[in-house]
Amino acid sequence: PHLIMRKPIIVLAFLSLLGCSGNKSTSLLLPDDIIEDVNFEDIACDVRVFSVKSPYLMEGIETCQGIGDLLFCISENHRVIYWIKGDSVIAKLDKYGRGHGEYLWIESCAYTPDDSILFIRTTDNRLIRYQGLNCNYMGECSDFPGVSRLYALNGRTLLAQSSVPGDDNIHHQGLYLVDAETGEIGRNVCPMDYAQHSFYNGNIYQTADSIMFIIP
Repeated sequence: PHLIMRKPIIVLAFLSLLGCSGNKSTSLLLPDDIIEDVNFEDIACDVRVFSVKSPYLMEGIETCQGIGDLLFCISENHRVIYWIKGDSVIAKLDKYGRGHGEYLWIESCAYTPDDSILFIRTTDNRLIRYQGLNCNYMGECSDFPGVSRLYALNGRTLLAQSSVPGDDNIHHQGLYLVDAETGEIGRNVCPMDYAQHSFYNGNIYQTADSIMFIIP
């Protein structure tokens, strides 16, 4: 597989989000003059295209997530995660099935380098933990609803993009702290109710000690 850059791309320079305190209505302002078409080489400082060496026959790749010096790539059929370091696949998670420690579909993943723990969320509301390059099964939460993207703060705590029902029967959106062993959703550290429909389908990206998210 190769990394392919296509151009032109669209850069979204500014997003203004206004909410009325007296009601639940929301206005999303996106003036035409804040969107500009640019060529990729005009904004990128370096582009590297390389072949990936793998001891495994690789499936097609749908999504990639960089964590530290590792790249985690989820296959198109959402059954395999490849661990890439540099230009080589150093391990893979491939536990497709219905048995103990297995899954039918990988929705999203997170990884903590200090503990070498890989977390995956499945479409049947499970959070599964594996450790090390051999992906040894550590355990799972079987009731993990309302969570989309994940970011591992440490081996026990996740930052998760979640939709949580409130006392007023309204689902509240945002980034929540989650106990990875119990699946308990804790404090909302970044409320995003006003952008709930867009934010829930977005992504979380991490680089060094920073976390970034995009509202489509």
